[in-house]
Amino acid sequence: MAAPDSCCTGVLSHPTGSDLDEIRELRSSQLDGKDLPQELYIYKRPLHPSEICGCVIMDTCAVVTDPTLIELSVKSQILVMIPFPVLKELDKLHKNSRSTTLKKSAQVAMQCLRKWVSNRYVFMETSSESQDKVRGFVAAPNDNDDLILKCAYRIQAGLPDDCALVNRIFFVTNDYNLSLKATAHGVTNFTTQVYLGLLQNSGHLCTVEEEEPMEVDPTPEVMQAKHSR
Repeated sequence: MAAPDSCCTGVLSHPTGSDLDEIRELRSSQLDGKDLPQELYIYKRPLHPSEICGCVIMDTCAVVTDPTLIELSVKSQILVMIPFPVLKELDKLHKNSRSTTLKKSAQVAMQCLRKWVSNRYVFMETSSESQDKVRGFVAAPNDNDDLILKCAYRIQAGLPDDCALVNRIFFVTNDYNLSLKATAHGVTNFTTQVYLGLLQNSGHLCTVEEEEPMEVDPTPEVMQAKHSR
């Protein structure tokens, strides 16, 4: 699936403007340690380069707006990378969102990630990777916008010029401000609607065997109780 010549960006389509405002407000606040999602190690059989058609990095509002993009990307043999700050924000929205709709959407997104987390095409950035320095990109330590964009920049900048995937790294966000920052850093970015259209028109949707779903309790308090026994 090749990217179109122009970069298409936009604003959050399905959630309301107040929902996007809440996500941006969340990014300006500090998260407590108890709010951080668990980092799990899952062995995955390596993919052959011929099995990879691209890579998509998804922002929080993209995952919340249309979590089915994860499954559609996998079926198109496109690697899915979820930045660590996105995992933190989904966890926080699921527990404390003022919007019932946004809270439910975050829950659905988390369920979708748990379904596909063990699939070879789905990856989640770790907290240490999120804090690693990347040449050519200066991120404020506590700015989730920067940290999420850095994840996409790191993947795109890390590819050699002769790599077949060099023009197939996509950052998906419905946040107009973040899309402008991505464009400034040369990161190809699309809204969820445009990216969905690319997937549907790629003609490369295929059947991918689903991995056995993992039983992961999203409530840290429950996990802590289990470890304390």
